[in-house]
Amino acid sequence: MPYDFEHGKGTEANPYQIWNQTDLEGIRDVDSGGQPNYFGKYYIQKANIELDGYSSCPELVKGGYDGNNFSISYLKQSFIKNIEGSYVKNITFIWPLIITSNFKSGIFESVTMYNRDVKSVLKDIRVLYGLLSGTDYAGIIAGHIQGTDVSDCFVLGCQIEGEYSVGGMFGLVSPDGWENRSIISNCVVQAAVGGTTYVGGFAGEIRDSFVEKCGVEVFLVVGDSYVGGFVGYSNDSVIKDCYAYATELDIPIPPEFPPKGTVYGDSYVGGFSGMVTEPAPIA
Repeated sequence: MPYDFEHGKGTEANPYQIWNQTDLEGIRDVDSGGQPNYFGKYYIQKANIELDGYSSCPELVKGGYDGNNFSISYLKQSFIKNIEGSYVKNITFIWPLIITSNFKSGIFESVTMYNRDVKSVLKDIRVLYGLLSGTDYAGIIAGHIQGTDVSDCFVLGCQIEGEYSVGGMFGLVSPDGWENRSIISNCVVQAAVGGTTYVGGFAGEIRDSFVEKCGVEVFLVVGDSYVGGFVGYSNDSVIKDCYAYATELDIPIPPEFPPKGTVYGDSYVGGFSGMVTEPAPIA
């Protein structure tokens, strides 16, 4: 059904105003003129929002969402599935509980560029006390980011579980199809992470990307192979001035799991990284 926003024009200078769940869900719709609200439009949140039966937005293309330092609580599925050449910033997610069998899972499933020249940006995104249960490419903020700039984000007291490429913040970090690297800085994760292959406290995999001044407080990182306190597997990436150390969170864990503050696996296991290949270095 068409949805017209009551306040704002959808431009960067005069964004549509988001006051409630109905406004949020309007992003996925067309307006009364038949134009998609999700393409080339900008939004600013104007109140804290508690969700009930929210239907997620399929995408946000060449636009932006400013949370305006408000919060969204009780998210039960992805907030915006695919972000393409857009920004999301200044927002807190409280108690997200996302249980899905989707390939790529998180508050955002996939974040990438628009064509080859418009990067997506994630900035000042905060996630508090969340649970994500997914499959391949699972991260509480995003399952997969490609050619994306990320800064000043943090994840506090979260649990993330999946299978292949699972991380506390991101499942897979990679360049886009035109080799524009993802660049991440000043981000912190405090989480328990479990998976099978490529499992890390910050990210499951980091490929051809740059990460600087980021840290992980490891509650528990568990997998079978390529398991690391910060990253499970890093290839041709710069990871600079980053850290991972054990912490104790009061989160119940099954008795068959290893003790708290542990990085555990069967092969290619490290306190910081399970495996690092190709230049460039971890510094």
